[in-house]
Amino acid sequence: MKLQYQPFCVCRKKYIAIYHNLLEENRIFIDSFDPTYYTVLADHHFNEVVNNSDNKDLHATQLKLLYSQALESFFAYLFGILQAPFCLVAWIQIYRPTDLKKLIQIVSAGSSFPYFKVDIGNVSWQSVARFLTPVTTAGKDYQEFLDNAETLLHSLYKDYVNDIYTKEYNSIKHGFRARPGGFRLLIGKNKDKLNTLGQSPYGSSFLSREDVGEFSKKSTVKILTFRRANVNWDPEYFRCRIALMKNLLGNIVNLVKVLYGSQNKDMKYWVCDNKEELRGYLLNRSGVHTFDMDSGICKAELRNSVSQLQLSHNVYYKQKIRLVEERAR
Repeated sequence: MKLQYQPFCVCRKKYIAIYHNLLEENRIFIDSFDPTYYTVLADHHFNEVVNNSDNKDLHATQLKLLYSQALESFFAYLFGILQAPFCLVAWIQIYRPTDLKKLIQIVSAGSSFPYFKVDIGNVSWQSVARFLTPVTTAGKDYQEFLDNAETLLHSLYKDYVNDIYTKEYNSIKHGFRARPGGFRLLIGKNKDKLNTLGQSPYGSSFLSREDVGEFSKKSTVKILTFRRANVNWDPEYFRCRIALMKNLLGNIVNLVKVLYGSQNKDMKYWVCDNKEELRGYLLNRSGVHTFDMDSGICKAELRNSVSQLQLSHNVYYKQKIRLVEERAR
């Protein structure tokens, strides 16, 4: 069987993939991808929340986790097809979230970027929107489709690069470090006349690590501290946004099939064709959805305090803790 190869980039890093019948493997890979996976699970967890399930907080947590996963998948497949349309199976296995964030920065800045294999013209979110909306409608209607798609892309990437959302995602995904539950934020001159800025029974609270630096110039001991973050969730918002990304991922799958030579004339592309639908994808009913009352610790003050400690290597390995007292012999 003849070996095939494909050169491609992940952001600016260069690779070459070699495999038997590589193009056919990529076709099989894209044919097997079904973005309805996200909406099926989202509908299940959302129904458990609205039906007041005994574990509704955990179902809301799964809905937020699913949203974060769908968000990453969307940008991974989007930039994967732009950089490696004939080697998507390799690109998806190599990229890192930092690569996606760098590519988002490049598109947002409108920078010249020669590492897209698919020609989208001048690099911008409008050109990406045009790529994702390959409909034949001309005139005012098509421009409205493009404007709506660009607005949605802006909204999606802002969620993805949000530092608090990234830390929350990792806190849920790794060791379930986040505590479920939302908050209510009130403001006013007296307790009898308070205005609500944000509230939700669903959300998370978690400690976010902050690196301070090394213990001293001659030491390899790292100093760290924490800040507490609180996030409110709107389950309906997540369900709608997951449905949005399922539609956009469906467009991407169809675009790849066209690049691979599909002659299916019944292939359909999703567009956001009215303002009411657009508002539904953008409306977050929780109001203020991130909140931090933690004043934190001044890093200079913390370094000064730590520098006065007399640490020896013994504290790391000689202080043993016994959980059960030894039985008398």
